Amino acid sequence: MAYKTLMVHVDEGPDAAARVEFACTLADRFDAALIGVAACPMKMPLTDPYTTGGMVIDFLQQEHDRAEACIKQAEEIFNTAAAAHKCRTEWRSALRLPTPVLAHESRAADLIIVGRDRPQDGHRQALEPGDLIMNAGRPVLVVPPAAAPDTAPSGVLIAWKESREARRAVVDALPLLQIAAKVTVAEICEDDEIEQSQRRLGDVAAFLGRHGVNADPVVLPAQAGSVADRLIAFAGRERAGLVVMGGYGHARMREWVFGGATREMLGHSPVCCLFSH
Repeated sequence: MAYKTLMVHVDEGPDAAARVEFACTLADRFDAALIGVAACPMKMPLTDPYTTGGMVIDFLQQEHDRAEACIKQAEEIFNTAAAAHKCRTEWRSALRLPTPVLAHESRAADLIIVGRDRPQDGHRQALEPGDLIMNAGRPVLVVPPAAAPDTAPSGVLIAWKESREARRAVVDALPLLQIAAKVTVAEICEDDEIEQSQRRLGDVAAFLGRHGVNADPVVLPAQAGSVADRLIAFAGRERAGLVVMGGYGHARMREWVFGGATREMLGHSPVCCLFSH
């Protein structure tokens, strides 16, 4: 397995240029094509009995121009970064909400790279990484704000859980695992599950070994505190620049409700996370 096409979300946020640079370097590393995608919605006018048709038309034209300007700025960021790289590139854009656009366009890619916005960013091109993970059908690599991700991660932590999502994440991350200097597969479990966990992790490590990945299995006994905090602390000790894990959630009233670890890692992880659902 190899990544042949990467996709990166480009916006007007302060971390966009660094994210595109990371995506370009990763595409070079895998000799893959890179698709840049930007999307910006137009605001719809709020009307009242005194609103005329001309006023609505003027408002829509202004909104169209603003959205087009956002798209143009994103395209310039993408082209500027790509010019210094050898990867083949393609640009796609739409005047719609970013998350559904990325989900639909993901059919063309092996891996999607997105950012995690700061709460104060608030630009109209911001997307919802969690919703994208649940809907894309592709692995999503989330880059935290102000991160300097390594395209050949010195360490990767696989956050194992006996689930379909975790099994999918391991396979989806194989190209990255194969170039990592160190891979650790860890599971947090209660004391009475340690023996079963060791067997599970042994199977995962053996599977990875047959794909050229030397993975160290580690059982982490459950402790007080959140699973995400435990994973973040362990990743720091292992000097892992990437966490690979399943993305867990279920739909409720047209919105996705995420599992605790997924929600917290999406919101607070200081290192890149690759999620699969």
